Amino acid sequence: MAQVDNLPDVGLPGRRVGGGTRGPCLSDPQEFIAITPPNNVGTTLAEVPTFSVYLPANKADAVEIGLETQNGTLLYPPIVLQKVGSGIIEFSFPKGANYPPLEVGQNYKWYVQIICDLSLGTKDSFVEGWVRRVEPSQDLQQRLQTASDREKVAIYTQEKLWYDRLNSLIDLRRTQPRDVRLNAEWGQLLQEVQLGHLTQAPLLTFPSVDSPPRVNSGDR
Repeated sequence: MAQVDNLPDVGLPGRRVGGGTRGPCLSDPQEFIAITPPNNVGTTLAEVPTFSVYLPANKADAVEIGLETQNGTLLYPPIVLQKVGSGIIEFSFPKGANYPPLEVGQNYKWYVQIICDLSLGTKDSFVEGWVRRVEPSQDLQQRLQTASDREKVAIYTQEKLWYDRLNSLIDLRRTQPRDVRLNAEWGQLLQEVQLGHLTQAPLLTFPSVDSPPRVNSGDR
């Protein structure tokens, strides 16, 4: 067995469902959801995290994404994505000097926050999730090297690598949206984390990256 786990109960605070009241750009914050396990925590082999949220119908100018260390220090400079639409949206940070690899064994908190008006910097509801990068065993590395994309999903499931399983399934469904088996696996994944009602939600194309505005990230 690889040296990984799904962090069943690590006592980390998070917000899987958006809070707040109905506002001018998001009619129901309770429909704004981080695609995570119920305890908000998952593992990955990736050096730079990729994560997903469900964003309902909205009139927001943009969303802001960021990543913090467990003590609340910003690890990556926040990124603002404009006019992202409604559906399941996959976010990833670019690789580069400003985005160093996650340290193995450390917990990091990612967030996505609605920005109602870019010109004013006004913010609305937000969601959060936790990610921990883990080191694969030599056996796991060898299995992944020879596995097909579909076989990798099964391996990630077996090894309880939540984010890798989620991201791989999303990538496969983008290229094979009518595949019955893939759709069943997608529905099963969402049912396992009590998000089965999102099975038919559209998968949106990854939005372009824009420079972050001068807004106070401490508003969350």
